[in-house]
Amino acid sequence: MYAKPEELGWDPTITRQRIQGHTCYDITVDAFEGKGTVPIVFRTELILSDFAADALRGRGTRVFKARKLNPATGQVEGEPVAIKDVWVDDNRDREGWIRAKIEEGANEEDTSLIQQYFMTVLHHGDVLIFGQTDHTRNLVMRQADVPSETRFLLSRNQDSGRPEPVPSSGSTPFSHIPGLTRVPHAEYYQYHAKVHYRIVYREVAQALHDVQNFAVGFQALIDGTKGKSSFISFIAIY
Repeated sequence: MYAKPEELGWDPTITRQRIQGHTCYDITVDAFEGKGTVPIVFRTELILSDFAADALRGRGTRVFKARKLNPATGQVEGEPVAIKDVWVDDNRDREGWIRAKIEEGANEEDTSLIQQYFMTVLHHGDVLIFGQTDHTRNLVMRQADVPSETRFLLSRNQDSGRPEPVPSSGSTPFSHIPGLTRVPHAEYYQYHAKVHYRIVYREVAQALHDVQNFAVGFQALIDGTKGKSSFISFIAIY
C-alpha cells in the first residue's frame, strides 16, 4: 500500500508513446562515460525479440530496434540501433565491459576477428531509477535479502510433450524397461540478485528464430560458432 511505483517494479525510464497510431517506447540508457553516466533517450520502432522475457525464471531479455531521440526537437535522428534490455546477476561483469577488455588486449589479427564476429557496442550501462541502480535486492526488496540457504521449490511438468506408443495390453509403455519410468520430481533453485542493464549495438539484425531461409540460418549458426571459438581463444590468451 505504501510502496513507491518503482519499488513495485514499474520502470520510469521507459515511457509509452503513441505516434501516428503506432505504439512505441522511449527508453533511457544511462551510458557509462568516464567516471559518470550520461542519459541517452531512444525511441523504439520495433521489438526484435522478446520470446524469452515471459519465463518465470530468467533474465527477462528484450531487444528493440530504435533511434536516438533529440530532446530539443522531440524527433528521432540518426541510424537505427539495437537495444538489449536484460537483468544480469549483480556479481557478473557487464557485457560492454567484457567487450572493452577483449579489445584492449587484442592485436591486429584479433581486432579484425572481433569486428567480423562481434556486434559493435555504442553505449551501455546499468539502469538508474532516480539515481539508484535498478537492483532486485537494493531497490525492489528495499535491501532485504532472502537467506542464502533458502531454496524455492519448483516441480517439473510430468508430461514431456513427446508422443509415446500405445501399448497392446494394459501395461504402461516400456514399463518393463528399468530406468525409463517417469517420476515427477522437484528441484530447488537459488535466485541470485540481479541488476537491470541495457546495451546499445550499432548493428540491427533479425532474430534467428524469425529467419525463414535455411541457408541464412545455418550461416548465422556457423558464424556464431566461429565467434564463440574466437572468444574462448581470447580468454585463454589474455
